[in-house]
Amino acid sequence: MRSATGVVYEADNATLGPASYYVTREQRWAVSNVGLPSGSRNPEYITNFVTYIPNTRDPEMYQSSRVSAGSLRYYSSGLENGGYNITLQFGNLAFKDFDIRKEGIYGPSISALSVSPGEFLGLETRPYTFTYAQLRAATDDFSTANKLGEGGFGTVYKGKLEDGRVTAVKLLSVASRQGKSEFLAEIETISAVQHRNLVKLYGCCIEGNKRLLVYEYLENKSLDHQALFGIGSFFLVWHMRFDICLGVARGLAYLHEESRLRIVHRDVKASNILLDTQLNPTQNSRILAWPSLGILLRNMMRGHLTVKADVFGFGVVALEIISGRANSDPNQEEDRVYLLEWV
Repeated sequence: MRSATGVVYEADNATLGPASYYVTREQRWAVSNVGLPSGSRNPEYITNFVTYIPNTRDPEMYQSSRVSAGSLRYYSSGLENGGYNITLQFGNLAFKDFDIRKEGIYGPSISALSVSPGEFLGLETRPYTFTYAQLRAATDDFSTANKLGEGGFGTVYKGKLEDGRVTAVKLLSVASRQGKSEFLAEIETISAVQHRNLVKLYGCCIEGNKRLLVYEYLENKSLDHQALFGIGSFFLVWHMRFDICLGVARGLAYLHEESRLRIVHRDVKASNILLDTQLNPTQNSRILAWPSLGILLRNMMRGHLTVKADVFGFGVVALEIISGRANSDPNQEEDRVYLLEWV
C-alpha cells in the first residue's frame, strides 16, 4: 500500500515460528522472530485490531501488528553505507486506554516501519548538524544587530552557541536557487579541505527549504572592513602586510595544489579575507566565500574557470594591501579611480 505521505509499504503476512525468519520474494527485506509466548495460540505472531484508529490518514496501516515474545528484527538488502531515518508505527498505542499488561502482549509489537535515506547519505564525512531553533536562538532570531554582511549567496550573522562558542552563521538565500544536492556537495567540499588559512566549518542545518552554514567567527572581520579601508583602520606595518599576503597565498596554494580536491576559489578579494584578534594573518587569515560547487563545476567544464582567476584576484588584493586603497575609489582623481589602471 502507499501511505498518504507517498511511502510504499509491502505486506508482512508470513507465518513465523518461535525461532524463524522470512525473506520476501523480491529479496528486498526480511524479518526474523525469536521467542515463544507462554500459552500462546497465535502461531502467526500477529495481532489484529478491529477498532477504528482515529486521527490518522492511514487507518488501515494500524489494523494489525507483528508481535514477538523476545526478538523481532527487520533486515533490508542493498542499502548504501551511511545514515538512514527509520520510522516505526505502533497501532496499539493509538488506543486511548491501551494497557500492555492487560492486553497480554509483551515484547516487540509493531504495525509498520519505513526506511528513508538520511540527509548526508553518501558523504564521506558527516558534518555536525544544528537545528534551526538552535541557530535562531544563537543569532537572537537573526537580529539585524548581529548582521555581519550580505552577499549573493546569503546573509551572515554573528551567533553564540549554547556551549559559548561565537560563530558566523550564514543563512543562504532562497534566491540563490541552490538545491539540496548542491548544498550537500558544497558541505562535502568545504569539509574536505582543512588548512590554517581556510575558515573552519563547525556544522550546518537543513530544515525544509532552510539552508545554513556555521563557521568559526573571526573578531576582526574582513580585511577591507577595518584593517585596510574602514573607519579607524588598523596601523599595518610592512611586515604585517607581507604576512597577510603570505597567508592568502598559502591558502590558495593549498586549494590549487595540495588538497585532495583541486578547487578554484573564484572570489578572491579583500572582503573575503578574515583576521583574528591578534592580527596574525599568517596563522589565522581565512578565506570565507565559497561559491556553489555546481557553479564551480559548470564553469570549469565550459573552460570559463581556471586557477588563473584566483591568481589575478590575489594580485589585486596584494596591490590593495601594499597601496592601502581599494581597487575602485570614486573619490580619487579621474586617472586614479581604478587601482590597476593607475598602477
